[in-house]
Amino acid sequence: MQTGLLFNGLICLIVAGVSFWISRIILKERVKTFAEFMVLGFWLSVGLTWLLVGAGLFLYEGGYPFYDKIMNRYGVQALIYLQLSFGVAYAVYRAYSKWLVGMVVLLACLAFSAVGYSFLILPGGFLFGSDSYFSVEYLLNPVSWKFFQIILGIGVIFLIYDILRNLITRLKKKHFRSVYFYTSLSILVYAVIGFFDNQGFNATWIMVLFRSIIVLSVLLTYLTYSRDRTLEEK
Repeated sequence: MQTGLLFNGLICLIVAGVSFWISRIILKERVKTFAEFMVLGFWLSVGLTWLLVGAGLFLYEGGYPFYDKIMNRYGVQALIYLQLSFGVAYAVYRAYSKWLVGMVVLLACLAFSAVGYSFLILPGGFLFGSDSYFSVEYLLNPVSWKFFQIILGIGVIFLIYDILRNLITRLKKKHFRSVYFYTSLSILVYAVIGFFDNQGFNATWIMVLFRSIIVLSVLLTYLTYSRDRTLEEK
């Protein structure tokens, strides 16, 4: 029995649990902007992603590698593109504060993601890469990987812009909602980890550590939403 795989699977299920938790917190917000809906969609898709990843690791360890591959190919990868779409739409909306712009970006990202994902379901588009004591990795179609990088890169640029803008506003001692600063920061941390995780050749204990850090990034979002609600109720 490879206890490393089981431990990794447990970490993935914890990530899924806290992602669903923060989704519930956001869902209970009294006033929701386009940004809240995008963050809600983002963390819900994150939760579903890691639920499938964790379940797949348990299946692989249990002697059912075929089902793990099916779940990753048709479930995990599709959800990863969905995360990207919600994340980029959130980041662009934060830059322009116009829901129409955010909606157009969301639809564009979904269409772009559908094209990128289509290369994964082609013959040879998603292949077994390697396994180790800790993880199982798959090789992605290079065209799909390029689509992933492009969408992710756009999101990262706008997230960094939003974070820096909030920092400058804070330094000028102007009013700003810290909830968006920390939300953007947590999504950025998740995006960086996801970039390395989705490359398909990092089946080591380091990725287990990185996945543990995701829990902290989700908790950061939870703490800032809880603090924001407390301040509003005072």
